[in-house]
Amino acid sequence: MPRPNRDAEYVSALREYWRIHKTLPPFGRVGSLFGMSSRGSLWTAVQRLISAGYLVRLEGRSLAPGPLLLEPGLSTTLSSAGSSNGFLTQQQLTSLIQGTGDRCVGYEVNSDEFCDYGLPKGTVAVVDPLLTARANDVIATMSGENLAFRRVPKNGRLRADQIVLGVVVLAINFVRPL
Repeated sequence: MPRPNRDAEYVSALREYWRIHKTLPPFGRVGSLFGMSSRGSLWTAVQRLISAGYLVRLEGRSLAPGPLLLEPGLSTTLSSAGSSNGFLTQQQLTSLIQGTGDRCVGYEVNSDEFCDYGLPKGTVAVVDPLLTARANDVIATMSGENLAFRRVPKNGRLRADQIVLGVVVLAINFVRPL
């Protein structure tokens, strides 16, 4: 009989660790946090959490919190309420951004300070947590408790205290608030 999926417990444990330490544990500690001794089983669980947007794999073997781990209330599921209202369906969104819509997260921009990046207040910034940021990309970042958007400098270096949530791949501007 297959083991039950305990991803909700793993996410809860990671959120609690993040709340206390403001960082993720090293990979070996994640195993003890999840109650796993097998590195293969641990890696399988971590891969599921990466695919779901709870974790992001950085260069090398480092892990960072994904957008859904940090702020579950910020994620927006973009779905259709019917074609007559002009909203994109999940399928249309997926097609529009080249097959990445099913793994993207929407963040509402609550300030006018990001207009220079094409993200005025009220925009939904669609962020792909699995893309690697390149020079001049607009990225979503977390610094402490603050969500922000930045342009990646030409040298590609970011401040150490910024956690990159992903690359902005699409901006949805609503002419009339929902």
